[in-house]
Amino acid sequence: MVLQYLFFFLVYPSLLFLSLYLGGLYSKRRIKQSKVWKSIGLESSLVGIYALLLSFSLVLSSNHAEDRNKEIYNVADKLSILVKKSKYYDVPLKTNVQNYLRQFFLVHDKNLKANGLEKEVVVAKIIELDQQLDNFMIDYQRTNPNSKQEISEITTYLSNLRSSYIRLTESYGQSTPTIIILILIFYSLLIGFLIGFMTVIDNNQTYIISSIFLIISTIMVAAIWDQDHPSLGFIQPNYQSITDVSYLFNSYLKNQ
Repeated sequence: MVLQYLFFFLVYPSLLFLSLYLGGLYSKRRIKQSKVWKSIGLESSLVGIYALLLSFSLVLSSNHAEDRNKEIYNVADKLSILVKKSKYYDVPLKTNVQNYLRQFFLVHDKNLKANGLEKEVVVAKIIELDQQLDNFMIDYQRTNPNSKQEISEITTYLSNLRSSYIRLTESYGQSTPTIIILILIFYSLLIGFLIGFMTVIDNNQTYIISSIFLIISTIMVAAIWDQDHPSLGFIQPNYQSITDVSYLFNSYLKNQ
């Protein structure tokens, strides 16, 4: 993962600069050979295709980030309901549901971040917590037949919470297809070569276009990769809604 960061923030911009330089170098060679360059009007179309591909990739990665944020709010809503409902259950049920929530928040604190738990480990732990509470509720219902409605209610809440949190965890594997990123990088290098070539062949002494292309391409491609890797990237989801529920739950435990 760190190597990918080095690539997108150091190696990739260096390759872009090299493509611009090689384009200019090739242009100088043609000038020395007295070969005439005549535009055929396709240059702007090629740049337009690059801009379209860049926009498509950015929208795709942004949609993945938006889906993750939606799942965070879904998880927070379901946690909030379960925390509130747990106050009104009988003592054995309340104790076990609250223990489940306590363990759930501990798993969440280690999840979805750099050097955190692996996705498969998180899913396994959530399912294990769910099964432990299920086993308790089965035994509890046998000795307390009147608790059937409460058990059914808790089961529904837990199932919804588990499903939402697993979807959130799995969403971290959603990213822009690698083939699209490779095409984007390769095409940007070709466009860089073209811009470097045209800058020199037209005897343009300013390098504003080349500089803007280098900066914008680096930022945009890095942003696409960054959004696709939220556990390590700078653009990370906002977990404040889940954190708020955790604070509320801890506050309730202290005051009960």
